[in-house]
Amino acid sequence: MYRYRYFLLIFPLLVSVIACTEWKGDGNAVSDKVERMIIAIWAPMQSPKGDTLIRSQVNAFNKSQRNIQVQLTLLEPKDYSGELLNARRDDALPEIVCLNTKQLKTFASNSLLQPLDKMMSQRLWNDLLPDMLELGHVDTHIYGVPAIHKPGVDLLWGVLHNAEDTAATMAIIHFLLHPDQQRNAIEAGYTQAITYSAGL
Repeated sequence: MYRYRYFLLIFPLLVSVIACTEWKGDGNAVSDKVERMIIAIWAPMQSPKGDTLIRSQVNAFNKSQRNIQVQLTLLEPKDYSGELLNARRDDALPEIVCLNTKQLKTFASNSLLQPLDKMMSQRLWNDLLPDMLELGHVDTHIYGVPAIHKPGVDLLWGVLHNAEDTAATMAIIHFLLHPDQQRNAIEAGYTQAITYSAGL
């Protein structure tokens, strides 16, 4: 009887550990539940290594999905703000944009972004470092999650209101913030730790 109780106490812990090691992001869980769709992402160029990294990450995500495909557009930093303004004027913004903290507040205050509080997986919510959550906090909601965090540069992913399927849209964000992807980013000198697990 004692061994049985001991097993009941240990089993949930083992399941939790296995779940952590098997976590591959949320994309595969939603891909088969949506019609084939393309999700557009815009971000400013950062560095040759950083740009190569995100392109390879998006390619890896696309290969892993049957119905969700991401179309990444990297723009020259000097042109990026202007392109955002033009797209906003023409009602042609993508589903996901990379914004600095000032842009994030502007977009959020103009009701262009969706709150991410309930769109993030519980695992990502628990894994993000507190100061990373604070970066995307505007008023009473989280409107951005980190894309790049390094000295002097903080960029966050924001989800626009025109995103058709929030679960599918968040799938690529969950993938990019997966510990494995964050470790690759850290090794490339592209970012500092964004999640607790990325530093393990």
